[in-house]
Amino acid sequence: MVFSQILVAFDGSEDSVLALQKAKELAFECKSNLTIAYVHDENYAAPLASEQTVIPAHSHGFVGTAPSPNRMEREASKQMDHTPEKVLEKARNLLESIQYNADYETLYGNPAKEICDFANNMKVDLIVIGSRGLGKIKKMMMGSVSNKVTNNAHCPVLVIK
Repeated sequence: MVFSQILVAFDGSEDSVLALQKAKELAFECKSNLTIAYVHDENYAAPLASEQTVIPAHSHGFVGTAPSPNRMEREASKQMDHTPEKVLEKARNLLESIQYNADYETLYGNPAKEICDFANNMKVDLIVIGSRGLGKIKKMMMGSVSNKVTNNAHCPVLVIK
């Protein structure tokens, strides 16, 4: 099967790196257009309950939890590493070795929905996606992005492990 438009869902995770490597092989063999898309999901940084600090009622006038200082520092560092520019720069660096021209897109919102909508609008023939991204906790609660893309995409989806 020959594909003319290949979309790679890339978030910088190990599986997305493997997906990018497979997609570049397919694109090279098929002489396809290759697009790498990163979906910026602002809900990604929700603090984990196990990494929160209890705030006593007498200290601030309310009872509740807040991210611990260490958690906030780690999250800020992680978010800086996962800005759209940094993630797509990583993809560019991975493709640089073969000097393959690709398009890079930043999408905003729900990753599965945005990937499927983009693929449909751009008439993509194949979506290549890693089986696991960066949001492992979110996956347990909401299902994996790759599973949702596989079930909702209008075109074939290649899931890489």
